[in-house]
Amino acid sequence: LWERIYYVKADMDQYIYDIKATSDNGYIFCGSAVDSISAGNFAQKSWIVKTDCFGCDSLLCYFPDTLCYFYDCQDYPIDAYFISSADTIDLAYENSISFTNPYGNATARHWDFGDGEKAYTDSLKTHTFTAEGHYTVSLKIHHASCNDVFSREVVVVNSLRIDQFEVQSLKFKVVPNPATNYVSIQISNQNNLVKQVDCQIKIFDLYGKAVIEKTISGNDTQLDLSSIPAGIYFCALMKGNEFLGREKMVVVK
Repeated sequence: LWERIYYVKADMDQYIYDIKATSDNGYIFCGSAVDSISAGNFAQKSWIVKTDCFGCDSLLCYFPDTLCYFYDCQDYPIDAYFISSADTIDLAYENSISFTNPYGNATARHWDFGDGEKAYTDSLKTHTFTAEGHYTVSLKIHHASCNDVFSREVVVVNSLRIDQFEVQSLKFKVVPNPATNYVSIQISNQNNLVKQVDCQIKIFDLYGKAVIEKTISGNDTQLDLSSIPAGIYFCALMKGNEFLGREKMVVVK
């Protein structure tokens, strides 16, 4: 971008150790000068120089019509807010989510998808998730000396964990479906049960965790759903570890 030559003693070797940008778009240099000529006397002098955005360390360095541009973050704020194509995905059907940051003037974007993967890319990024879980997706954007960070959570589930259970053909109904606080499990063919007292109704979430369990009582068993949040569940009729039947259930609040 620019080059400045600073006068130093001819027999001094100069070393720059670090350069840092400052909030006024200038720079700070630090280093040392080593006298490697004088025999037996290796004198070292440390130095620090503050410059403007053109590398000038004094007003005499300016060209008459040249001014440094200062970007005021308050007058021109940047925004790392982004939207996602979905907040929850089921790996049984899809595995990617698209994220979009509508702010167009960022000079750098750093994406962190919460699963160990990162990206330095444009305002639109599609990421593929490979495992179920709760992930915090973050975006940090930069422009001049300004930066901003925004995060949101996405949930990845895998209903295949439930779908892969081997089940028999016993049919039952979940009424109503969608349900709110209560649901009735109506068994249409009770003769398929070997011992009714050994059978249970279990409600599984999409992670395969049983959130409600109840021993069935006759052809019609009522379940209290007030303890579980809205979402998609699987209602399973079981005898021990054997799945006799399964139905999908939606809970709304």
